[in-house]
Amino acid sequence: PVREAAEAQPAVSPAPAAPVAAPVPAVLAPAGAALEEVVAALADPTLAADASGHVIAMNAKAAQLLGESARGEPLLNMLPPALKADAAAYIGASGARGLERALEDGRETKVQRGNDEVPVRVSFARLATGEILVQFQDLSAGRAAEEALRRAREEAELASQHKTEFLAKISHELRTPLNAIIGFAEIMEKGRFGAIDNPKYQDYVHDIRDSGELLLSLINDLLDLSKAESGRIELDPDAVEIKPIVMGVVSLLSGQAEKRGVRLTAAVAKDIPAIVADARSLKQILLNLTANAIKFNRETGGEVDLSATMDAAGAVHIAVRDTGEGMDAEDLKRALEPYRRAKSGKGREGTGLGLPLARALTEANKAQFSLESEPGKGTTARLTFPSALVLAG
Repeated sequence: PVREAAEAQPAVSPAPAAPVAAPVPAVLAPAGAALEEVVAALADPTLAADASGHVIAMNAKAAQLLGESARGEPLLNMLPPALKADAAAYIGASGARGLERALEDGRETKVQRGNDEVPVRVSFARLATGEILVQFQDLSAGRAAEEALRRAREEAELASQHKTEFLAKISHELRTPLNAIIGFAEIMEKGRFGAIDNPKYQDYVHDIRDSGELLLSLINDLLDLSKAESGRIELDPDAVEIKPIVMGVVSLLSGQAEKRGVRLTAAVAKDIPAIVADARSLKQILLNLTANAIKFNRETGGEVDLSATMDAAGAVHIAVRDTGEGMDAEDLKRALEPYRRAKSGKGREGTGLGLPLARALTEANKAQFSLESEPGKGTTARLTFPSALVLAG
């Protein structure tokens, strides 16, 4: 019976296994430690916040910029007021993607530090683990450099203005007696009130007139170059026909060319259209370039050619070509610097302002100036007026 009772008892099921307890996380997980190390190593002031928006790491530069360490405080409390609303939307991931992208690209604002406002660029970044990094880029040095540059530019412009005004005043004071000297010397040279019998006196009068004209030319060139460099030159752009100006230059300088034994020619393409330019300064440019080309050409048998053509792109080119000694690369550089002379020009009269002035006036007319030369093969100065300045025929 005992055995029967035992057999009647139901089989006992084995007890279920006890669940395995999850490991207790450390106070500072390895990922958190790595994040702190990264934040501490960053060059810019940086904060790290958890996904709920509470500060969990802050480097020394951030503490210096924003105040003492704020571990555990809401991130919003550490941000400038202008950023708080958008930052709250970013933390809660409730902002539009455009807002998130704008914050991640960085936004400029100011941080109050004592009585000063520090310009900063604040950039947000969300890590894959949910934490948020906020970096502050101090813009003070860049702004200070910009301000210093602005002041330097203003001072340079003011100095240039004073220089131009001084040159204008001194030019007026010098022109009056110079015109009298030149005029009286010319009257004496031509003997309008009686001949000067002594040949020495005749030579002196001629030298007085030449010297006066050279000095007047220098004064005019100095004033024009100063105005052109400071952007204060007065231009009157209009539709300008090229052929009359080119032929006028040839007519004015043909006597000078003939005296030096230089052949002066001009070729203007048929039906070349008018250009937008200041007629007076264009004539002055071509006079300077052509006079230079004659002066620095071969004493006899030299050639100077003025030409005007239009290329396939619609740009107009006006060139002055000579058969003089030419220049190497170093000479070309020197020739375009005010008050300096190329080696080939030493020993000849002149102010050293012809080419720099021609370039400055060309650029003031919105055209391009170029100089091509090679020793022994002459020099070509070229003015290029882009198609935008060329009028349809």
